[in-house]
Amino acid sequence: MLLRMLAATSFLFGTGPAPKALDEACARGSWTSCNDLGLLYARGEGVREDLSRAAALYQKACDGGVAVGCSNLGLLYGQGRGVVRDERRALELFIQACRSTAARMGDGDGCANWGSFHQRGRAGLAVDDARAVALFRKGCEMGSPTACANWGFMLATGRGTPVDDGRAISLYADACERGASIACSNLGSRYERGEGVPRDLARAVALYRKACEGGSPTGCANLGLKLEQGEGVPKDPARAVELYERACEADSPLGCANLGELYLTGRFVKADLQRGRELLERACRSGDDWACGRLERAGASR
Repeated sequence: MLLRMLAATSFLFGTGPAPKALDEACARGSWTSCNDLGLLYARGEGVREDLSRAAALYQKACDGGVAVGCSNLGLLYGQGRGVVRDERRALELFIQACRSTAARMGDGDGCANWGSFHQRGRAGLAVDDARAVALFRKGCEMGSPTACANWGFMLATGRGTPVDDGRAISLYADACERGASIACSNLGSRYERGEGVPRDLARAVALYRKACEGGSPTGCANLGLKLEQGEGVPKDPARAVELYERACEADSPLGCANLGELYLTGRFVKADLQRGRELLERACRSGDDWACGRLERAGASR
């Protein structure tokens, strides 16, 4: 189970104002409209994708006191999309969003992302699981599904807090319902293994599918594995390969590891030892212990 450092927002594409209306509202000083228009440019929804334009609009929203605008801009700086990558600037924006007194939508996501920086030791911060837990909890209480999912992960693994499996499962379920796709994937893993819930492979597959459709690379990799194995769903190796590729492209160690194994063995794809090892090495570098062990067994160096 992997933490997902992505902010959830309350803007629903396809149900909100058209880009032109948002642009006019933003020009009149409706800073939430600037943020919403930025989301459209970031996603290419109703307009041509333009991450630089999205960043400028998020900056306007942030300057206008819309905390989610600060958080969304922080994500771009953290990923180097539309702006020059700058993790320290991203951190500043997440802190600003989390500490905002404007009580506007999305500031809980700033807390979630700030907490993730502490959990991972990014932007010069020392790894501090206890601080991460406090920020995830704060963000969750502010209404961020992402923060709730991350808090659940920490409770499940006992990182920075005593293990509380029941609370973790409850947080996953709630966050999944409210759109945190990684929570759906983590909950699916529980149903697959029967940990804290009755074992239910069909339910696990449904949750993995929901996670994948919601943008979780881990969810796509988990769904691919069930399709490859035919567990809880009819076997579909071709679709499994597609999902592994999609997950790996989105930096899922599990997706890269599973795809690498297929290329190494020639199952469902044409055997390609070099490609297989490259994928396994990528997964190993990202912390996938199984991939590291598989490389050793294949006679490749880590």
